[in-house]
Amino acid sequence: MIKIAVYHEAESISQSIKQIIEEHMAQQDVEADAFTTGREIYENAMKKRYDIILIDIAMEPGAETGIEISKQIKSVYPDVLIIFMTHAAGYERKLLDYEPFRLIAKPFSDKELFFILDKAIRKVNGLGNQFFFFKDKGIGHKKNLKDIIYFCSSYSFVEVVCLRETGKFLGKINAIEEDLAALSNDFVRPSKNFLVNRKHITSYSSREVVMADGKKISVSRKYREKFLTALNG
Repeated sequence: MIKIAVYHEAESISQSIKQIIEEHMAQQDVEADAFTTGREIYENAMKKRYDIILIDIAMEPGAETGIEISKQIKSVYPDVLIIFMTHAAGYERKLLDYEPFRLIAKPFSDKELFFILDKAIRKVNGLGNQFFFFKDKGIGHKKNLKDIIYFCSSYSFVEVVCLRETGKFLGKINAIEEDLAALSNDFVRPSKNFLVNRKHITSYSSREVVMADGKKISVSRKYREKFLTALNG
């Protein structure tokens, strides 16, 4: 599923864009959310991890700008595609530092919006859609790697914690680590029993890592150097 967020200070505009997206893409596996404050979209982005965010640059005086909000979100999820909406000129040079996917000038037509969103969705579908497969009680499951927050082993079982759900299966975390290494470099080991997705880390130190779901995981001495090197490299 492609997850899209719309951020505009005017609720009527934010909701209108959300509705246009949902109507235009009714046949696609897409869902959209609308927000009117920087705090609201940031908190939801940390929980949900959007693939595409349409964000207004010019906000009311005293409010956080769309550029600031996008910087905060991309510091945690660098792969998110940001589409800036603005009616003010002069931002182009500054925006280069924030690697936006596109800049769309207001007012824009539905056709212009659809054109850019279609390109963004094609890019999302072409990047990072690798999967982890497992069986639980004879039933097969498939999880997109970018939606997995972490793996946790306990005795003979491994729990996979994702953005919206969890799963449990018989397995060994060492084997999972080896398998994932061939697919992605996003998974790092802070301790014997945990394998975490670096893109879902909200903060970390030499002793602890905090994940997007709020889980706090201790960084063990055995894995500390390799773990910190992977994150800081």
